[in-house]
Amino acid sequence: MGKRKPLNNHSPSTFSPVHHHMNLLCQQMFLYANCQSRMDASFTKQLCLLTSKNLITLSQKSQTRLSLAIRRSLCTKCSIPLHMSGKVRMRRRSIHVHCSLCNHKQIIDCPYDQWCSKYVESVLPDSSCDKLLEEYNNE
Repeated sequence: MGKRKPLNNHSPSTFSPVHHHMNLLCQQMFLYANCQSRMDASFTKQLCLLTSKNLITLSQKSQTRLSLAIRRSLCTKCSIPLHMSGKVRMRRRSIHVHCSLCNHKQIIDCPYDQWCSKYVESVLPDSSCDKLLEEYNNE
């Protein structure tokens, strides 16, 4: 007979300190990105880049996956938040995201049958259209 594994007493509503630290880094990154108009632009980009690199390093070392909204809000090549230096274009079956800092293009495929015009609002993290999405989904 082998050893029994100890029971996991953690409820799904409790979060580890790693998750809290990742949440803090993500909030800092978006705070720095929103302060871009009030501060020096190059300094703000460096702060955002440093914070996003720390976030990615922490997730890799702790073997914790970043959420989909955070992964899609960062450039996959230079790791800067896309709402600072990115352009989003809607195409028929995909969303094209272009980072103007490193000229990297990312294509997010959308299934043709499941396409709806408000898909962009559900992908972007700073969406203020949550009420519209709920009304649209309830129809």
